[in-house]
Amino acid sequence: MSELCLAENGPVRTRKYTEIEKYLSRNIPNKGIERKHDFELSAQVFNIHIEDHSLFLEVTERFVDDNDLFEIIRRFMKWRLPELLATNSDSTVLVNNDGVNILRRH
Repeated sequence: MSELCLAENGPVRTRKYTEIEKYLSRNIPNKGIERKHDFELSAQVFNIHIEDHSLFLEVTERFVDDNDLFEIIRRFMKWRLPELLATNSDSTVLVNNDGVNILRRH
């Protein structure tokens, strides 16, 4: 992928990540959501603060770039992402083009 193409994806990717955050906020009762970039995985990390701990979701740039917002939300609904995050609260849920992966945290 050329540098120009990467630069063009930046604003679109940012808008998609903002919409993902809104989806999470609407579907998971929370006390706030923090976002940061995971450079190692080229992913956006959503740290969703709930009652006494946090849920962690990582969504890769490639997944966001390869899918329009409708498809991203459709997949989240198909995967029951809010429930998946809740049942794996001791792990990080990683979303990429291969689907959903559960990464155990130490």
